[in-house]
Amino acid sequence: MTFDDGTIDTFQLAWPVLRRYGRTATVFLVTDLMGRVLGPPEAPVPLMDWGQVREMAQEGIEFGSHTATHLDLRHAELDAIREELRRSKAAIEEQTGTEVASFAYPSATSGRRCRNCWRRRGTNGRCWGDLRSNTSATRPYELRRIPVLGSDSWSAWRRQAGGAGAWKYYTTKLRQELSWQWKRARGRAGAEQTDGR
Repeated sequence: MTFDDGTIDTFQLAWPVLRRYGRTATVFLVTDLMGRVLGPPEAPVPLMDWGQVREMAQEGIEFGSHTATHLDLRHAELDAIREELRRSKAAIEEQTGTEVASFAYPSATSGRRCRNCWRRRGTNGRCWGDLRSNTSATRPYELRRIPVLGSDSWSAWRRQAGGAGAWKYYTTKLRQELSWQWKRARGRAGAEQTDGR
């Protein structure tokens, strides 16, 4: 079981349940924002602080990197990707005293440059949101997960865990990607118009 971002509800809600049933998990942290918030001002999401991270780490919870700032790595410069990965990994290892061995791509997006950068750091696993199951042919740096959202009902979770409902997930991801590309194109067009004045 994995949790992204290091949100405060992972500490307050998920961890007590994991402890009760003797389970562990991997939590992917956005290290520069620990103790602060993630997301837009109109919908901020509080994150855990390092004290809470250390408390969970002592109980056997694994912590992995989710970059330093939740940067979209698909179109970032190579030096920026390297710095995000380096800074995030170093912060988690310093705070928990354990080696970081896993990484989750922000927003379940990946790229060859990012995979290559992280592979060179000697880590052994990757995750990205995907409704397909892992097989013996799945590459270590392209591991798959079944996403579960706070808005999912119990019945929806059961369907997704069984492999159903993939169409809804992929439709949502496609809509998000198209929206992101459209906003990016608008921003580029606006910049070109400003340069031309």
